[in-house]
Amino acid sequence: MEEFFYPLIGIAAGLLIVLLARVRMRLIKNEEERLKRMEEKSEKMEAYLDGIPSLPPDNPIRKGFDDGIRAMDEYKWNEAIGIFRNLLPNTEGEQKGTLLNFIGLCFYQQDKLDKALGHYQESLKLAEEIQDKEGRVVNLNNIGMVYAQKGDYDAAIRDYTKAIEIDPNNADTFSNRGAAYYTEKDYDTAIRDFDKAIELDSELARAFYNRGNAYADKKDYDTAIRDFNKVIELNPNYAIAMANMGDAYKLKVDKDKAREWYRKALEKKEYLPDGGEEIVRQRLKELGE
Repeated sequence: MEEFFYPLIGIAAGLLIVLLARVRMRLIKNEEERLKRMEEKSEKMEAYLDGIPSLPPDNPIRKGFDDGIRAMDEYKWNEAIGIFRNLLPNTEGEQKGTLLNFIGLCFYQQDKLDKALGHYQESLKLAEEIQDKEGRVVNLNNIGMVYAQKGDYDAAIRDYTKAIEIDPNNADTFSNRGAAYYTEKDYDTAIRDFDKAIELDSELARAFYNRGNAYADKKDYDTAIRDFNKVIELNPNYAIAMANMGDAYKLKVDKDKAREWYRKALEKKEYLPDGGEEIVRQRLKELGE
């Protein structure tokens, strides 16, 4: 729906959302906004961790992995790329696949989508050669995310579907594909994917959030509100769900409830996407506040 607050694409709640387990998203004073945007991007990508070598800490390859991951942790993407590239000639198999995946992630963080795509595709090809199931699923997910970011949702759905065929028990893949269907306004198909994601992972907050948006666009506001409530139950800082709750009540012409949820969203304004605070304040203004 045109009025509804924030579509899925381009915000932290949508698409692929598996945190890079070794990249901790620390907020540093005076850099909150920059790092928050970086966190939103990392939440959408999946890192291929199988190839991190279980070697002694003083092993050169292990040290290189650790140094590169540390650089990623500090958002030094180009430094990390340099470290990982230096390791490539001395690795093979899953280790090499992981390096290619990490390089792709670093390029993605910098919005260099074509370079990210190339490295994910190279990592995927290697995973196929060595029959690495997890590597195939991870890279297909990431490739789908890049296509979605480029606006090619048909290609994204194609690659998410390939990933599902390999691993039909991956909740994130169903959530990602549902988000792509949502963006193409195929709400019923999107809801089926979100249902499956929730069946596989009952604590996947973004799947409830995405499904709530789909129900809202179908004008089923009561069901949307139920899903947004579940999101907030799972994550009390999910401010965008609070804002969407306000929109759902606004569209139900329940102004008091709408104001209540807009105010709650503003109490968590540091968790809203860029421009979110201004939109919520405009909503309140429209309601006479």
